[in-house]
Amino acid sequence: MKGQMIQLYFAIGALFVIYLVTDSLRKKEKNNRIISIDDKKCARCNSCITHCPNGVLKMEPEEGKDMHVIVKNPN
Repeated sequence: MKGQMIQLYFAIGALFVIYLVTDSLRKKEKNNRIISIDDKKCARCNSCITHCPNGVLKMEPEEGKDMHVIVKNPN
């Protein structure tokens, strides 16, 4: 009985470690996304700029064209 309890504790501990590692990897993948803007689909509504959690988007005029969204720091 005592040996089974120890095995159960080790199993629970191992599952917890697996959970922590996979959660950390999932967060790392989410944070390492590269942002790109498809200018053909852009409606120039500034919605992406106001909703960007990292504040890396801005609207600038392009030479000979209308305003468009650019990525200040794509990484």
